[in-house]
Parts: sequence; structure tokens; C-alpha cells
Amino acid sequence: MKVFIGFVTRVGMKTCIDYTGLLQGRHAYEFGGAYFSFTLLSTLFICVNFGRRYLSIVESDEIRESLP
Repeated sequence: MKVFIGFVTRVGMKTCIDYTGLLQGRHAYEFGGAYFSFTLLSTLFICVNFGRRYLSIVESDEIRESLP
């Protein structure tokens, strides 16, 4: 039971930290140095990628014509 609770807590904490970008929760002692670096870089890449997608949708002519 303790292992299950620990697993659920870790997964929940990691999910919240990944989606909020809380740097204090991503210290190297928690997940290890390589994983810490990977999560920082992947979050940066994901934010830039979705930002580009959003701007490409907003800047399309069809969306502009439908706006008041």
C-alpha cells in the first residue's frame, strides 16, 4: 500500500510540475541531473512549439474574417 501511495504521489507531483513549470519542484536531487536537464529543455521546446501553432491559427485569413 505504501508503494502505491508513493507512486501515485510521484506521478501527481511530476504532472503538476510539468504543466505549471514550477522550477522549485524540478531540482536535480528529486529526479536526477540528466532528467532535470531533459525536462527543462523539453518544456522550453513544447512551449515554443505550441506558441507557433497558436499564432499560425490566429494569423490565418479565415479566422481574421470571422472576428468582429
